[in-house]
Amino acid sequence: MPASWRSSDLTVLAVAAAGTVLLTTASFVVAPPDALPRNDGSSYAPHQNGARAAYLLLQQLGYSVDRSFEPLAALRRDPETTTLVIAQPSARPSDQDARALRSFLNRGGRLLIAGAETTWFLPELPTRIGTRALHPRKQHAALPGVLTAGAPEVELPSAGAKLPVESPFIPVYGTYDDPAVLAGRFDKGHVMWWAGAGPLMNGGIADPGHVELLINSIGPAGGRTVVWDEFYHGHTRSLWSYLSGTPIPFALLQLAGIAGLALFTFTRRSKPVRALVTEPRTSPLEFIDTMGGLYERARAANAAVATVRNRVRRQLLDAAGLPSSTPDDQLARVAGERLSLGPDVSTVMKRAHDASMDSAVPTSEALAVVADLQMLATKAQAVQRQRKN
Repeated sequence: MPASWRSSDLTVLAVAAAGTVLLTTASFVVAPPDALPRNDGSSYAPHQNGARAAYLLLQQLGYSVDRSFEPLAALRRDPETTTLVIAQPSARPSDQDARALRSFLNRGGRLLIAGAETTWFLPELPTRIGTRALHPRKQHAALPGVLTAGAPEVELPSAGAKLPVESPFIPVYGTYDDPAVLAGRFDKGHVMWWAGAGPLMNGGIADPGHVELLINSIGPAGGRTVVWDEFYHGHTRSLWSYLSGTPIPFALLQLAGIAGLALFTFTRRSKPVRALVTEPRTSPLEFIDTMGGLYERARAANAAVATVRNRVRRQLLDAAGLPSSTPDDQLARVAGERLSLGPDVSTVMKRAHDASMDSAVPTSEALAVVADLQMLATKAQAVQRQRKN
């Protein structure tokens, strides 16, 4: 009978991942546009109260347009070449941001700010009073000039309150008692305030005079960059775009290098281990090292010479065909003649005999004698091999 099927952890994870992908895709396909977040005044928003149409229109008219995802305190733009647009903000700036905006204006920046709660940014701006000011209505130009060119009237709400005598603003649309559009100077900077953001929103920009109002408030194209604020609509930089300006990428690179080295060492450890070569106890080299150590500790260099002398003597006796009782002088003479070793045999054998009998023979002298004996034995063996061949 076949074994029952069992769900492994890998199977469960694979099914869960596939289900997540399918549900996410279905939510993008099925969800209506109205179900998406509505950021009024955002240059990304395509709905009626968004400002995507105004942003694209400025690009088509030749303006240099960009978006900002930074708070005002982190805005790195040249004020003398920047026009900042804050349309229908939904987030309150910090005190540091408000001070940064004031510094931006004092150094020559231009600002177009529209919508409710604008006093968050500049306390000098008027605060709406009463519900009547919330409803847009026809607002007539208060003075002729470049700020009202081509737009004698626009549809905007109003402040619903008088301008203070010490106010740095003058009305452009509306009156001093109930202004709708204000213009003011702050040191080197210039501010345009709208009581509502309707003229630049997708649902109102096509109305008469609204495009002209936007262009007049921003100024002519060329020489300045229009920066559309998105931070106060809830849009912020991605985590990676923020981290890319910090030393964290280099730290991650170093961690990756460490991880690579750790993986390399792991793979090296995981391979088959080759056993070390162990010399057998019967190894000739080990025997020689052991015997050499014994002779050295006993200071018996003459004994080492005697051992080698006896071995070489047996080799010469075998090669010359002489009995073991043959004295050294006769062995040297016969071996020199029969093996063609010359008169050196007698000298070497005499030196070896004298060194083996001297317990105080120097180590260097014993080493030289042993070397001569080894050379003599090698020559004798070579002659024997030639004769056999």
